[in-house]
Amino acid sequence: GIKGATRDERLERVISALQGMAKGTQVPVRAALQEQRLAQGVEQVTYFWIFNGMSMTAAPEVIAELASLPEVRSIGLDQIISAPNPAPPLAPAVSSISASEENLTVINAPALWQLGFQGQGVVVANMDSGVSVYHPDLAARWRGGTNSWFDPYGEHPAIPADLSGHGTATMGVMVGGDAGGTDIGVAPQAQWVAVKIFDDRGQATATAIHQGFQWLLDPDGDPSTPDAPHVVNNSWSIGNTNCDLGFQLDLQALRAAGIVPVFSAGNTGPVDATSVSPANNPEAFAVGATDNLDQIWASSARGPSDCGESGTIYPEMVAPGVEIRTSGLYG
Repeated sequence: GIKGATRDERLERVISALQGMAKGTQVPVRAALQEQRLAQGVEQVTYFWIFNGMSMTAAPEVIAELASLPEVRSIGLDQIISAPNPAPPLAPAVSSISASEENLTVINAPALWQLGFQGQGVVVANMDSGVSVYHPDLAARWRGGTNSWFDPYGEHPAIPADLSGHGTATMGVMVGGDAGGTDIGVAPQAQWVAVKIFDDRGQATATAIHQGFQWLLDPDGDPSTPDAPHVVNNSWSIGNTNCDLGFQLDLQALRAAGIVPVFSAGNTGPVDATSVSPANNPEAFAVGATDNLDQIWASSARGPSDCGESGTIYPEMVAPGVEIRTSGLYG
């Protein structure tokens, strides 16, 4: 219900409302945790305002005490999510210099560019394994600065990095240029920012993902400066097919602030009812895969959504995602 005359105004109001709610309602819980910290029953606490909660490492008796507080709705274990494997490299393109890759022509991207729409003025993000900031198709498109990269694990605190290549590949599909001789990105004049939700071992915690979503709302920590991205891509999922709403409050906050959370629909097809979370959350925009002949990929996940999205289909959109050329980790 938060309104604003502009996107920037609404973004600031959403952040302020979320922070105010957390500050006003977490007081009893924080007081209890402070006492337990002094008694050495709590090792670590991370407070969140994006979903009004917290993450902690604590003794069992502390968890039991928190569970008895009327302010606490639920307590769960911190999930561990494995990073998706990057696709194997493809042979170099045989197209002529400055031609567009076939997956881009299938969706008429070059025709849109000729009308003047190339992503200028838009900031895109991904929550993935990171991004190789030195890649020739991506380097100049990084927004740069302390508000354009976030590693919740602190392994690469200042400069974007990617040991897997998966995040570099997804970013190339979004904003990559033509340094390799062909156009590879849908929005080559957009800028990018990124969150490295998977650590260098290829593992993500739910805590780190919550930190990433919260960072996207306010990258520089100042609600009065509108530096949030316009859209964030999430090419990952939680386990197998089911309905997991663990990140629903985060996605609701992003949508309220004018940030579109795009998710890969999943590689769990070809049978029906193979949706995955968070892509099947009502607030997520799920995208499935076709090949360059515009035929649905056999392994692309199908609806209906396990989260019961009435009046919608799953996925909401499909686009080329089979054996497409994009930015590789090493060039």
